[in-house]
Amino acid sequence: MRYRTYCMRLGIALAAASMLATTAFAQTCVQDEYNSFNGTHKTLSCTANDVSLAGVQPGSINVFTGGIGDKCVTGGTFSFTANFNIKTSSSSARSNIGVFFAGGSQTEAKTGTCSSAILSEQHACAFVNGVSQAFCGSNTQYEELDQSINGETPGAFGCGDTSSSDGGGTGIQQSVLEVDNVTCPTTAPPCPSGIGLDGQTCMALNYCTSWYQPAKGMPVCESPTWSWVSAAVPGTSSKCSCGIVYVPVQPIQPAISVAKSCDIGSDTTANQTTCHAGAEGNDVTYTVTVTNTTPNPSVEGGVIIDQICDNQYGSIYRSSSAPSSLAACAAGAITSVTPTFDGCSTYDVTTTAATCTFTVTHGENLTVTDQATVYGHSDKSSSSTATPETTNTVTVDSTDAPTTVSTSVSIDAPNHACVTLPYTVTVQNTSSADESVTLATTGTFGITGYVPALNDSITFGDVTRTHGDAATSGSVTSTTCGQVSGGGVFSQTLAPGTGTAPTTDGGKYTCTFNGVICGTPTSTSVASCAAGLSTQTQIQPNLRGDDAAPNADTITVSAETFTANVCLVQSGSGS
Repeated sequence: MRYRTYCMRLGIALAAASMLATTAFAQTCVQDEYNSFNGTHKTLSCTANDVSLAGVQPGSINVFTGGIGDKCVTGGTFSFTANFNIKTSSSSARSNIGVFFAGGSQTEAKTGTCSSAILSEQHACAFVNGVSQAFCGSNTQYEELDQSINGETPGAFGCGDTSSSDGGGTGIQQSVLEVDNVTCPTTAPPCPSGIGLDGQTCMALNYCTSWYQPAKGMPVCESPTWSWVSAAVPGTSSKCSCGIVYVPVQPIQPAISVAKSCDIGSDTTANQTTCHAGAEGNDVTYTVTVTNTTPNPSVEGGVIIDQICDNQYGSIYRSSSAPSSLAACAAGAITSVTPTFDGCSTYDVTTTAATCTFTVTHGENLTVTDQATVYGHSDKSSSSTATPETTNTVTVDSTDAPTTVSTSVSIDAPNHACVTLPYTVTVQNTSSADESVTLATTGTFGITGYVPALNDSITFGDVTRTHGDAATSGSVTSTTCGQVSGGGVFSQTLAPGTGTAPTTDGGKYTCTFNGVICGTPTSTSVASCAAGLSTQTQIQPNLRGDDAAPNADTITVSAETFTANVCLVQSGSGS
């Protein structure tokens, strides 16, 4: 803890520091604290060696970050509290005891980064997110042996004192101290004889102690409230001692096992290591299975996956919280394929396995043999690392796709199409009694008043004469209608009654003509011809009755409207 004279110089800073005792923070070591307090740059000789750490009480280790119980995670940073034996060899009082523990993996606690502690009455300590995880200090052995000399106030929290009379003459005073941010070793040897419990392992922790020899005018070391962690400073450059204390702690090595398999979708066999993808272009799904093999994982923790690398496809997964010190995956040999991922989010592998799958499209005539490597850390220490593990190899091959060529023909709308259809015209006298009718042409073609014997009022017009061509809708390309053998004027009398064959037999007249219809054909199959070529025809005959004026007959004609639909439908294929 700072002395009162030092506190006055930093009174404002200490008021702020009283609000910060919720998390561990980096502190300087004994050499730096001494020079900072005295304004000098002396090198501590630490030759007095009156106060040292004689060990740790078995079973008192409490790892509160970076591990659990008396276990820390290999390679990670952890903090703990323990009941230390502080041994004093001098019968004279040693005041304002301070203890400095080397941070990280430092091999000495004189300079660099340390955590520091003082002998004090019991108080809350080991804060994690503002919550105390332990109580430090000692209510049973805490003593102030220099109050009559330096005027320290009885009952105030201060830097405790020791002497060889402590512990019933053993010189041992016990106090729970907090040690922050040390590195858990990869391995720890068995504890030296008399330290720790049978079978326990110990890590060597570097420390330095400091003290004052009571004298008139020595600075006061006390605080009215215990709300900050401070360091005690040696009275002279020799009043310190540095050494090693063995801490009974067991390193936890986070461990995983990994396996890889392939799947081509149509094959339901699980955990295959050889797959035949068939022709090029088929998808292959790879599965990487990670299992936590840390001993007693429900207690010692799970493994957070940081990264998965494939030696052919490169980076399969990298957590956004992966440590920057973890090198990125090397680029895979198959750079033309970009895998798509499923299930590769951050996961904590505890007592069950976790899987990550990725899918690639396989190339032609290709054999790929690959394996994945998984990196992770303990979920109890973000600075730890699990030993990277590499999967078994998986082989996937493919063949060349067959080489094929096809040809096809289709109708490309709106191309123009025409069809010539043969039409048959029948004129039937359906009168009763003796009413005959005459079907005849009136006038001369090309002269006003000309009326053909048969005329289509909708599409083809005069069907007794040819007109147009085979590429024009409404054309008549040939006809027998209104024609007289050997020439002459056409006139045909139809007697009443139904009449019978031949084509002219008194009651019926029959003839044929070829008519052209054009339009846009359909290029798809249709259920009916409604979408194809279509035309309507209604033949009007030119008739007169058998009674002359003024009693000329009124002839009623029933003219049928005939619709012709022609479909053009695609079918078939070529190769």
